[in-house]
Amino acid sequence: MKPPIICLLGLCAALFVTPIHAQDKKEKEKLPYRFGKVTPEDFKPKVYAIDSAADAVILADVGNTEYNGNSGLLEVMFKRYTRVHILHKAGYDAANFSIYLNKGYSNSTDDRVSDLKAVTYNLENGQVTETKLDSKSVFINKLSEDLFEEKFTLPNVKEGSIIEVTYSTHSFSESNLPGWIFQGEYPRIWTEYNVSIPEWFNFVFLRQGYYSVNESHSDRRQNFNFRYEPDGASGRTETVNMEAKVTDWRFISHNMPALRVEHYTTTLRNHVQSIEFQLGSITTPDGVTKNRMGSWSKLRERLMESEYFGATIDKNNGFLADVVNSVTAGASNNEEKARRLYTYVQKNFTCTDNERLTMDATSVKTVFNNKKGNSAELNLLLVAMLRRAGLESWPIILSTRDHGITLALYPILRRFNYTITYLQDGDNEYVMDASKPLLGFNHLPLECYNGHARLLTPDVPPVYFVADSIKEQSVTSVMAVLDKSGDISGSYQQLPGYYSSYSIREAVKTKGKEEFFKNAGKAFASDAAISETNMENLDSLDIPLTESFEFKLQGGDEDHIYLAPLWGEVQKENPFAAAERRYPVEIPYLINEIYTLNLQLPDNYEIEELPKPALVKLNDADGIFQYLVQGSGSSLQLRCVIRLNRANFKPEEYNDLREFYNYIVKKEAEQIVLKKKA
Repeated sequence: MKPPIICLLGLCAALFVTPIHAQDKKEKEKLPYRFGKVTPEDFKPKVYAIDSAADAVILADVGNTEYNGNSGLLEVMFKRYTRVHILHKAGYDAANFSIYLNKGYSNSTDDRVSDLKAVTYNLENGQVTETKLDSKSVFINKLSEDLFEEKFTLPNVKEGSIIEVTYSTHSFSESNLPGWIFQGEYPRIWTEYNVSIPEWFNFVFLRQGYYSVNESHSDRRQNFNFRYEPDGASGRTETVNMEAKVTDWRFISHNMPALRVEHYTTTLRNHVQSIEFQLGSITTPDGVTKNRMGSWSKLRERLMESEYFGATIDKNNGFLADVVNSVTAGASNNEEKARRLYTYVQKNFTCTDNERLTMDATSVKTVFNNKKGNSAELNLLLVAMLRRAGLESWPIILSTRDHGITLALYPILRRFNYTITYLQDGDNEYVMDASKPLLGFNHLPLECYNGHARLLTPDVPPVYFVADSIKEQSVTSVMAVLDKSGDISGSYQQLPGYYSSYSIREAVKTKGKEEFFKNAGKAFASDAAISETNMENLDSLDIPLTESFEFKLQGGDEDHIYLAPLWGEVQKENPFAAAERRYPVEIPYLINEIYTLNLQLPDNYEIEELPKPALVKLNDADGIFQYLVQGSGSSLQLRCVIRLNRANFKPEEYNDLREFYNYIVKKEAEQIVLKKKA
């Protein structure tokens, strides 16, 4: 059995990698704001043309990065200035700031913050008042061994406040060139980034987004005085005092709209207007060029030799022999061995932390003895056990949907955040995630279907987990009888898709069957009384389950009965409500929803009005909506199908998709009218 792995050499992504290119020189625009220069006139705007509904507007956000070569070490200096007009209480979050700092190889090389100033301005009785940030209100949080967060909130923020923040950071990691985000939760009137790069550094510019950002650059000469390690010097450093070419880059945009989360979005990280810098190579002052980007082979070597990843898979794992032999005893083939070992890890170990790329422990033995571990630890333990059973298993690294895409062209490890298990058995391939106790064998969580990933075999091939490979089919059947008094009773059965079944299994595990069916009854109809609840294949994790129940709806002895016939399955709202969308629609799977109703009528009621049948296609082959209803004498039948044959839609296709669902919502809201016979 083969998993949904699709190996491709080229895949278009939302992130665009473009070469550096020259721009015509233009007169430099000057920022119309200066720190501390706030006047009563600045408070007059109550709404802004860029977004009349905005709760806050970023008037200016400007960053500057340059290399300082006169401090003994080559230092990356970053300075930021921000001015924000907060219009409503819902915009108070714009007054929260976080600065992220990396730990260096010594205390003197830790990232640090300097010249932090933050002020809130309010207009009181026609006068501008200032409230400055107290240094005691700045807090430092340790996020990991190597990453810290310095955070603060501006004081005395009110509706109408203007806030200003400026600070500098200092880093001694020459490859850690800060990127810039031009877009975010609030609209930006002026957003600008300036970066100066000495000729020794060759950076790849990673640009992404859907709006225009003007860029220009010019060259100049600058003197540097710093220490470095010459090629082959084995720890010996030299001090150089030299002049070098520096390229000054400027990126600027005006009236950048806010970026808001819409339905069916993996993560805004994939779509926000931004630029990143990845160091490709460095040429030292003595003329030696060193590749810093590396290769996929080098990245694999680094991971497989790490004690927090691959080094522990085969090292000192003889202790696994007894348990592996016991679990696989009597297995008729390799697939059965793998299934047993997968289930063993899944059922006997607790996942303590999801979405992890590497281990916290330094050996799988520690994980095995503790009977718990993060997601990477459990999957690497499974790799070790499969290998101990004589099977060919390797890790796969990927990025989950909420973490952002990875780039097949560039081996950038920080873009990955998850590790799963891969097994090769002849021509058959299997993928597993043992950290999910309710996930079937050779299935992956939906969040893994995020495009490019890497299989860590010696040749490190790309593999692709794509949403278009998942067909999520749901079949719902309702058999009902209307009695002479207007009451309706019947049976409901649904065979949901695999991932809907997974969600149901999680809900049942968390709250129990009784609570699940209580909620299912409310979803079916607010006044439904349900009984005879049943769930089949709940523990058969490799296949979808089936849920069913009997129901009764109280009616009334009315001359007319108005039925909304898609009980529990009606599309009440269009998930694509926004009038415009500038980034793709990213549905996690292909959709095929089938609903059938068979309603028996008593001899004192007849059909007065039925909705008209409909068949609507989305772009000929991308989707279909079918609505068929017919009635004759004592019965009526309805069949409704919604099918999407693609999971991803481009921004220019959004309006067609939106109108497609607008039609579905309107059609499914139509009612069947029954009339009591005279």
